Amino acid sequence: MSNLLSESVAETPILDPTQHRVLIAAVQAKYGPEIVALIVQRIFPMLSLPPGTSLVQTLIPLGPDITSDPDTVCALLQRFGISDANPPGDAQLVEIVGSIGRGGYNSM
Repeated sequence: MSNLLSESVAETPILDPTQHRVLIAAVQAKYGPEIVALIVQRIFPMLSLPPGTSLVQTLIPLGPDITSDPDTVCALLQRFGISDANPPGDAQLVEIVGSIGRGGYNSM
């Protein structure tokens, strides 16, 4: 699942954001959202992302089922350096919320 959700290398398949959601939904249907949330939380630290990929660009394709789990969202925030010890600044919050409001397609 890690290889399928991250940027691909030559020997792994490439999935677009819609296919990511379909894969996650299929795994959720088989194993349940709690298990998928745990899997995704473990994948985030190893997730390979193209340079310049924003938090929102990573968040949006996961869909509402994954992003409704607080622990999963916290794991994603930590992947982007946001934690209790390092909270986002006001400007970063405005940028995140504004980007989500525009559909998440503008990089931050």
